[in-house]
Parts: sequence; structure tokens; C-alpha cells
Amino acid sequence: MKFLITGDWHISNINPRNRIDDYFSAQSKKISWILDAARKEDCVAILQPGDFFNSHKASDFLKQYYIQVLKDCNTSFMTIYGQHDLRFHSSDVYNTPLKVMERAGAIRILSPFSPIDLKGILDVYGASWNEEIPAIFPEDTPSILVTHRMIIKDTKLWEGQENYEIANNLLKNNRFELIVTGDNHQHFVEEYDGRFLVNCGSLMRSTSAQVDHIPVIYIWDSETKELIYDEIPIEPIENVMNLKKLGEDKENDEKLEAFVKGLQDQQMEGFDFKENLYIYIKENNIPEPVETIIETILNRIE
Repeated sequence: MKFLITGDWHISNINPRNRIDDYFSAQSKKISWILDAARKEDCVAILQPGDFFNSHKASDFLKQYYIQVLKDCNTSFMTIYGQHDLRFHSSDVYNTPLKVMERAGAIRILSPFSPIDLKGILDVYGASWNEEIPAIFPEDTPSILVTHRMIIKDTKLWEGQENYEIANNLLKNNRFELIVTGDNHQHFVEEYDGRFLVNCGSLMRSTSAQVDHIPVIYIWDSETKELIYDEIPIEPIENVMNLKKLGEDKENDEKLEAFVKGLQDQQMEGFDFKENLYIYIKENNIPEPVETIIETILNRIE
């Protein structure tokens, strides 16, 4: 059986800061390319590791559009919840666009408790954001894990990064044939004892840090254990991003980094602006229109 592996899609019809093209059109074109690749390779399923949507406030248009696109694809689409798919990054999975997609029959949301049994050959587990990695049962059952958690190959993504796991350790400590991870927007692959961890990274270039990013897919064959890499076609960076503005943003980012470093030097702990803001909104019954504006701004600056 073949599986197509992809990364974080962050589906949106709002242009990120510095994107000068039609972001929705560029994104839907890439997704169509992925679905075509799955059909051509006769894949039994597409594995997508969460952050399917960029926000839990995905519009009705986006939900309707991708329900139809994925149902027309005729390849089983398996995913999990990333924090962007959840309201206030909470554990409430029912009031989400992703749950609507599932109820419409367009996707299958993977679970850590009830794996999907594929022809008695493979079990597919899921561990959404903030969910623990499940134990394989029975222990010798060939299995796949799709999870949304911060996994790095071997080097921290930024100075002072915390709350991450090393890819090789995850492979050593869990006997899955294949682990598909999301949350880290950089692309990498780790192999241990003939088993793979694949992190495709983000589908789109949405920030100044992604100027050189190339979106990719992998095809994994469960019989031969072969892992095949392919690049998703993209436009030249100057056609999709305001390079002058990117340079200004880089300078501002460096200033912000120096400011954060100063806070760390003062031993300020637990400083997470976005998480604290979500908590404040939730606890203080902020009106829906205000919440929408805040969410839009935060999504634009990610």
C-alpha cells in the first residue's frame, strides 16, 4: 500500500502579510497538485498532520470548497487537529471546521484510541495537538502514527527554544513503521532501523523566514519501505512576496529578538503573548467581532 505524506496546509483565503499574489488561488493549485499525485501513485490514503486550516474561524466558503475538492478526489484523507484547527487552542474538537469536514464525509480524523484498520495489514493512529502518543496494540501490529507536535531533527529552530522533541528519540522510543509529524514548518526526514519520521513542513511560504522554503510531498510504500521525495511546483519568490517589505520585516524581527532576549535575561518565565491572549479572551467573554479582528491580526503576523 502507498501513502502520500504532506505537511501543514494552513488553509486560508486571507493573504498573509507580504504575499502579493492571490494566496487562496496559489494554495488551492498546490492542493490540487497533491491530490493528483495521490491518484497517479494509486495511494490508499493522504496523511496530513494537522493545522489543516489556519484558523478555527475558517469561512463557510472554505469549508464548502474543500469538502467538495476532497470528496471528488476519491483518495481517503486522514488528518488530526493542530492548534490552529482548535478554538482558542483548546481541546474542544466539536465546534471546529475540521469536525464539519469529517461529518460531511470529506476527511477522517485519526484517534490515539481507535486506529483505522487498513485491510488487516496496517493500523493508522493519530495524536492531535496536546494528545499523548498512543501505544501500539497489539504490540507487533505494523502501524503508522500521524501527530502534531514540535519535532526537530537535531538543532533548535531558535535560541532558547523549549517544548520540543528530537526526531531520532521519537523513532527509537516508538515502534511505528512510519511517523508523520506537523507543527515544525521546516522540512526534514529521520530514519532509524528502517523506519522513517517525515516532517514535510508547511505547504505555503507565508513569512519572511520561508523565502527559501520548498514545499514537498513523500510517497511511502508499506511493502517495500521505500520513501520517495517530490517537490511541489512553486512560483519564483519575487512573484509572490514583497521582497522590499521582507527586508524591513527581517530588521524588525531582529529588534524583536533582541527585546525578547532582554526579557529572558531578566528571568521572566511563562511569557507567551498569544496563549495568554487566548486565555484572556476566553475568560473575559470578549465579543465575537472583537475576537475575530484579533484572530485575523494574529494569523497575518505568523
